[in-house]
Amino acid sequence: MTAEDELESTAQRYLSACLQLNRPPNMCAVFGGSPEAVTAAHNCTMKVGVVGGEWGVRGGIRWRQGQR
Repeated sequence: MTAEDELESTAQRYLSACLQLNRPPNMCAVFGGSPEAVTAAHNCTMKVGVVGGEWGVRGGIRWRQGQR
């Protein structure tokens, strides 16, 4: 998967990667460092590993402290 694939959203990129790996999303993991990455993976039923920063939990989703 590359930027040339021209997928519109982070979630589309994650789901495309699952298809290429021939794995369902709930059997894949995303390691992300932004609220957008965490939210997209969570919405795709993927496991999420948060990388870097100070994070908190709001509404069951991990967010960087001070961001909304």
